Amino acid sequence: MSQGIRPGVHYVLGVSVLAIGAAGMQWAKQRNTLMVLKRPLPLRRPLNDFRRSALHPYEHDRSNKLSPDIVSELGTEKYIDWNIKDPSGGRLSAGINLSVTYYTGVQDQVPHVPEECYRQGAFAGVGDEKLEFRFDRLGRSVPVRRLSFYPPREFVKKTYVYYTIRVNSEFYSDRQRVRFALKDPFDTHLYYSKVEVAFPNVADPDLSALDEKARELLQKVVIELEDAHWPEKGAERDTDDRESL
Repeated sequence: MSQGIRPGVHYVLGVSVLAIGAAGMQWAKQRNTLMVLKRPLPLRRPLNDFRRSALHPYEHDRSNKLSPDIVSELGTEKYIDWNIKDPSGGRLSAGINLSVTYYTGVQDQVPHVPEECYRQGAFAGVGDEKLEFRFDRLGRSVPVRRLSFYPPREFVKKTYVYYTIRVNSEFYSDRQRVRFALKDPFDTHLYYSKVEVAFPNVADPDLSALDEKARELLQKVVIELEDAHWPEKGAERDTDDRESL
């Protein structure tokens, strides 16, 4: 090969390698096989500032401070864990637990879900259903998961848990779908937040009535989070970064 031709060959090879590499990265992003590091999105207001009046007619009863070990297991210090009073009483005299957690700027992005947490606490899972709750005030339906468990050494009363996970602007009730959403190559920023309500020690419930109570409470919580706490919709996509993809 002559001395004059060699630089041109090297140039063509270099350009080819860069083109193949860029195409491979884009293919990997589309197939969710490439982890794209996302920038954090802070809460607009701390969760501890959540307006208790937004839950009306439900009443805040007690705020629970989790132990350092549990917070470490949870993976975030941005949470609320409240006991809620149900004004209608009845079978739900044991009260309701409300839990909200918020994650951003974390690299180990594996959502913390109750189907694992309760079983680790020796609860026996006896029900797992995926539901769609219509949130009329939001004008949309939201996927919600309903789990039921027998507490340790209990075979009559159950604990019912309802939850949904918000990833940027969308909701999910399946952890695998959450994992795919976390890798969306078009999102330059990332947060996810789990909203959960639990009804402990319930015997022979009317499930349709319990679902409606969970829907009502979850809707109140989600609306307040959207209005005052979660980042604004669209903040997860930086225009300049999106145009460069």
